[in-house]
Amino acid sequence: MINLLFGGNSKVFDGALTELISITNKTSEPINCYIFTMDATNLKPEYTSISEEDCKFLDEVVKSKNKENKVTRVDVTKIYKEQFSGSKNETAYCTPYTLLRLLADLVPNMPDKLLYLDLDMMAGGDISKLFNIDIEEYEYAAVKEKYGCWIIRPDYINAGMLLLNMKKIKQTKLLEKARYKIKNKKREFIKYTNAKLLIKI
Repeated sequence: MINLLFGGNSKVFDGALTELISITNKTSEPINCYIFTMDATNLKPEYTSISEEDCKFLDEVVKSKNKENKVTRVDVTKIYKEQFSGSKNETAYCTPYTLLRLLADLVPNMPDKLLYLDLDMMAGGDISKLFNIDIEEYEYAAVKEKYGCWIIRPDYINAGMLLLNMKKIKQTKLLEKARYKIKNKKREFIKYTNAKLLIKI
């Protein structure tokens, strides 16, 4: 089973649909996709959560490829407000939905391993090869960001694709530390630090 994590609002439906189709067309292994969403209309009127109806449709689409496939909508509005409401980076250059991946350790019953993907990607091959990389000894695996690793710092990563070892992350409190930094210091670029492993794909 490939455990995927997406995040976004009502505007991500098209991206989620095309990405899931590209993924399920390339792999025979079942996928279990979680979509973190929230209502943030207090910040902007268009920040509405992806609907249950849209997620049900996505679930039907992936099941048409493999009956074991599954899409689950997870409303993290309450958790987000507890963690980030009014924080220094809530109005950063990117939307607050970028922060939803940082709540994965606070959502009950999440798998021990997750592949987080932004919703502007397409699968060019079987992602089981990526998901099945052994990161038992690491918190997460990431890919160097093409330009950022030259312009910003050598270990700058593309946070749009993260292979997460949730068991170890909970032990080291990696996401808890990230949330603390984001809540307490304004940052021009929100990025992960202390990377343990970089993978060239």
